[in-house]
Amino acid sequence: MTTSDINNILGTNKNLSTNTTSSTFTDFLSRFSGNDLNASNPNINTPRSSNITLNNVLASDLAGNTRTAARNIGAITGTTQSFRDSVSSSDTNDFYSFTINPSSSLSIQLTGLSSDADLQVLDANGNVVATSANTATTSDVINLGADVIRQRGTTYFARVYQFSGNTNYNLSISGSLPDFAGNTTATARDIGPLNGSRLIQDFVGADDTNDYYRFNIGPSSNFSLRLDGLTADADVQILNSAGTVIGSSTLASNSAEQINLSNLAPGSYFARVYQFSGATNYNLTLSASRPDLAGNTQATGRNLGVLNGSATLSEFVNSADANDFYRFSLSRTSNFSLSLNGLTADADVQLLNNAGQVIASSILGGANAESITRNLAAGNYAVRVYSVGTASTNYNLNLSSSLTPTVDTAGNSRTNARNIGSVTGDGFTFRDAVSSVDRNDFYSLSINPNSSLSVQLNGLTADADLEVLDSNGQIVAFSRAGGANAESINISADTIRQRGTNYFVRVNQFSGNTNYNLSVSGSAPDFAGNTTATARDLGPLNGTTTIQDVVSSGDANDYYRFNIGPNSNFNLSLNGLTSDADVQILNSAGVVVASSTAGGTNAEQINLSNLAPGSYFARVFPFNGANTNYNLTLSATQPDFAGNTLATARDLGVLNGRRSITDVVTTLDSNDYYRFQLNGTSNFNLSLGALTADADVQILNGAGTVITSSQLSGTSAESITRSLGAGTYFVRVFPFSGANTSYNLSLAA
Repeated sequence: MTTSDINNILGTNKNLSTNTTSSTFTDFLSRFSGNDLNASNPNINTPRSSNITLNNVLASDLAGNTRTAARNIGAITGTTQSFRDSVSSSDTNDFYSFTINPSSSLSIQLTGLSSDADLQVLDANGNVVATSANTATTSDVINLGADVIRQRGTTYFARVYQFSGNTNYNLSISGSLPDFAGNTTATARDIGPLNGSRLIQDFVGADDTNDYYRFNIGPSSNFSLRLDGLTADADVQILNSAGTVIGSSTLASNSAEQINLSNLAPGSYFARVYQFSGATNYNLTLSASRPDLAGNTQATGRNLGVLNGSATLSEFVNSADANDFYRFSLSRTSNFSLSLNGLTADADVQLLNNAGQVIASSILGGANAESITRNLAAGNYAVRVYSVGTASTNYNLNLSSSLTPTVDTAGNSRTNARNIGSVTGDGFTFRDAVSSVDRNDFYSLSINPNSSLSVQLNGLTADADLEVLDSNGQIVAFSRAGGANAESINISADTIRQRGTNYFVRVNQFSGNTNYNLSVSGSAPDFAGNTTATARDLGPLNGTTTIQDVVSSGDANDYYRFNIGPNSNFNLSLNGLTSDADVQILNSAGVVVASSTAGGTNAEQINLSNLAPGSYFARVFPFNGANTNYNLTLSATQPDFAGNTLATARDLGVLNGRRSITDVVTTLDSNDYYRFQLNGTSNFNLSLGALTADADVQILNGAGTVITSSQLSGTSAESITRSLGAGTYFVRVFPFSGANTSYNLSLAA
């Protein structure tokens, strides 16, 4: 400001003393410190010893003097907010209230001091969390890690207070972007068994260069990963449990990264997202399809071997996996029967000979069960299950023959054991015999580590016993009931996880010769806990998670634990039901806060707006002992701190510095409004950046009339610079043509 500018303010009174109390002089002083005055107009005498206090320097006290009256600056969401104010002998305390994500760290700096002032952070109850009390005009700094934030809560107060003298100050408050992921394999965020899709949103940059996620998959899963929503260059890797990279994607710039791995072996894996250059938010989608154990052609069909009993198989077909083939053989003429049921959409079935010719079919409409009965000669055959049109459905397929064994179809040692493949909730029945010349029959199998195993031996006419051995040949369990009594072995999922996923079943003669029926089945994998104490922990829910599991009379409760940040909009859907199941949301104390109990196979839905931060449980349970698979989808939108109308606009209060805000606009949240006030004519600046799609911005006056806007195309940053008079104003951020984008909004006056 020039001398003429000052003269215009002061008028003809060029030699006002420091004792002047006119409103003109007070208004003038509200724009400058003492040094600025001396530099701008030597006619004004403002020595250091003058009695101009800070109350003369600032027109009003914008911060509250108690916790109750604290200035509310809203949520600290990864960007810096700056405030200018003062403390003095007549205004000894300034309080600011704010909230912060429990996974963020907090940094507060007090600078620009001309006398001694100190700084404190207090929790929601007014207890001091941290203090910085440097002497004289030395700046004060407080940094709180995310661990402290999680312990002390999400609501805080910053207190600036006078120690001696009167002083202006600059207060800067910033929070790190929430880091939900670990920075090493040892501290990786554990997302548990991956048996569906998982969407995670986070950030990598110079201060957080690596994000690691740990997950588990079952046998022979098809795994896919996508990394997108980038504004800078980040790359991704998949590592096995030993930390060895087995897949990577390193495209340049902000191109989306993709990794696809087929028939991935069961076990633990890590996903690593890491910075190449710059800093960027990201969306990470991990998915593992349910293992497709059936082949998609007759040549690659799942081989069931000699069918001399029954086999029950549970699988699925859909538009992307429209054909499931199974091969079997008959050693002599047999009465063959087939049933296909458990359908939720239209699927049909065919019986083919070894040449691929259809010899029988069942093509009932809708979800009606299909069946085939036929007398078949010895030979090789195939069954084809296929979806009709774009139908998607689970199914149960049962194959049986009346064949009585005349040959030994089981191996006599572990080395040549009959391989019955993966036991995945299916039931297999085998008919064979042990005798003085064939004392041992061995069967090999694999099973999901989250399944229990059941083996039954019956139909005996003499004494035969039963054993289950691990892959090293060590006995895991045995049954020796004596005589012709049936034998039974049940092994829990806990034991399966301890002893591995590969096993042998041994049927051995004790005395006499006997036919037998051997039934082997595994429970459907239960990834969820059965109580709140053992609930499957999904960790922070900051995106969408889809889970597939089952409830039944024997597994009547599935619990999932999750955490959400402040003011999240939460959604749950439960579908894919074949029987009646219901769902509840419980708070951390186990109290039900919402439920959905639609009847029959109708989908269940729960929507909760502005859910308080903390831990919650989702409970899925069958109605009246029903048995059903299910798809459970949980999602929490990024908290929307901005209002969607002028009336509900987020109130930023008096703008007397810089405010930076991070939020998002989408097709479902197409308007973000912010209200602010100016106490006098100001040079106003606005910038809207860090866009991943096209969004625009407007400035509106107190009546809601647009007075200026910026509407550049694509992801170009928007900006507005304008002189604004005293009054109330609104900022509107909105997407162009249905775009979805996060943004950084900076306002300064």
